[in-house]
Amino acid sequence: MSNESIIVPRGKARNGSLTTQVRDYSGLRFERNITPTDIDLAVDFGGRAFVFAELKFEGSPITTGQRKFFENLIYNLKRPAIVFVACHNAILNQEIDGEKAEVVEAYSNYKRQWVVFPKRIPLREAIESWRKTHHL
Repeated sequence: MSNESIIVPRGKARNGSLTTQVRDYSGLRFERNITPTDIDLAVDFGGRAFVFAELKFEGSPITTGQRKFFENLIYNLKRPAIVFVACHNAILNQEIDGEKAEVVEAYSNYKRQWVVFPKRIPLREAIESWRKTHHL
C-alpha cells in the first residue's frame, strides 16, 4: 500500500516510522561550529506571519545553537514571527501531542528577547493568543 492511499489527518506525519530515522548531518559542518538544526513545527499564515516551535522532552532546554538560529531567523523575517519552546512528557516511540505541549518560553521579532512563561499554557492556546494579538 502506498503512502498516497493512506488517509491521514491533516497535520499528522504520513509515515510515522520514517520520523524515527536518525539523520546524520555530521558531514555538513561549516566554518568551525556551524551545523544544521531541525525545526519541529513551522506554520506560514499566508505570508502574513510565521510561527515556529521546538518541542523538547520535559527538562531538556534548547541548545545554544538552536537558540541563536531561531533568534536570527525570527529577527530577519519581515512579517510578524515567533518561536515557541514547548515541553512534552511523551516517551520514546510514543506520539507527541503538539497541541497540548506546554510552552515554557518564546522569542518574537516584536520583543526581540526570550520571554519565559511563568504559567505554562498549551501550544495551541499560545499560538491562538499570538494570532489574536496580530489580528490573524
